[in-house]
Amino acid sequence: MSPVTNLDDSVIGANVKAARNAAGMSQQALADYLSDLVGEPKGWTQRTILRIEQGERPIRLVEAMVIATALEVSLADLTAGLDVSIEAMVERGDHFRRTSALGNAIALISDLGPDELASLRAALVGVPA
Repeated sequence: MSPVTNLDDSVIGANVKAARNAAGMSQQALADYLSDLVGEPKGWTQRTILRIEQGERPIRLVEAMVIATALEVSLADLTAGLDVSIEAMVERGDHFRRTSALGNAIALISDLGPDELASLRAALVGVPA
């Protein structure tokens, strides 16, 4: 197995920032949109978006899904540049749970069966299972 060379929160943060900029949204506009989208008026703040973009605040899988929806991009777009496969994350899950923002996602992925894993892989890369 190849070593993990780039698995940190700053990669996802940079991708969120690029997608937000491409969408022409300010950090505050994205925070407001996300708060409305999830029905939590004070759930997202401009500071939260800033910390995500700077890699200071990890995001959970469900948060990544909501952000991707808001910015009209795929999860693959938000995770572009992460040098690890789903299988490797599951295989090395204990290490990643301790060291990565993807810990919650790995815990969920670890419980998936082969068909569910194939569907998730297809959703991440944007192709049918």
